[in-house]
Amino acid sequence: MSDVIADDDVVLLTPYESRMCAWVGKQRFANAERLNRDPGLGPPHVSDEMHIRGAHCEYAASLLLNRYWRPSIGKIDNLDVGGLVEIRSTVLETGRLIVKPADDDAPFVLIVADMERLRFRFAGWMFARDAKAWPLLTEFGDPAHFVEQSALSTRSELLAWLREAEMEEMMQFARETLK
Repeated sequence: MSDVIADDDVVLLTPYESRMCAWVGKQRFANAERLNRDPGLGPPHVSDEMHIRGAHCEYAASLLLNRYWRPSIGKIDNLDVGGLVEIRSTVLETGRLIVKPADDDAPFVLIVADMERLRFRFAGWMFARDAKAWPLLTEFGDPAHFVEQSALSTRSELLAWLREAEMEEMMQFARETLK
């Protein structure tokens, strides 16, 4: 079982969890290659490394947020965790949240990944609409907004927003059911 250290917003994955995430990442990479998907202008995408890290970070975020993670392959239009949250990752301890101009408005979470130690830290989150207020930069590949970790909101704030969103969804369902 994963070791979630809630006070530090950190989760340590087990080797078994890591193998599951690695399999998902490899399958995602193979699917992207098969469909000739454009990897963008960022870091070289000639290996499955980015997809493997992405799967690890999505799974880690699902544990930290106590929301389900559906390890989809080939479906790139769904939100990553709980059907409500998009996950972005970095291996840089001071890395920034990256949001692209075409990204839909949703909560975007930044996870800092230490793949060697299987340690994943919740660095913060922000709605895409707010991240898009940051300058649009082009020197790192595709045009994107890069948000410093110090500007991101806390995990507890996201958990509160998620509870509200779920409550609103249940109320809407009840209203429609009772009609």
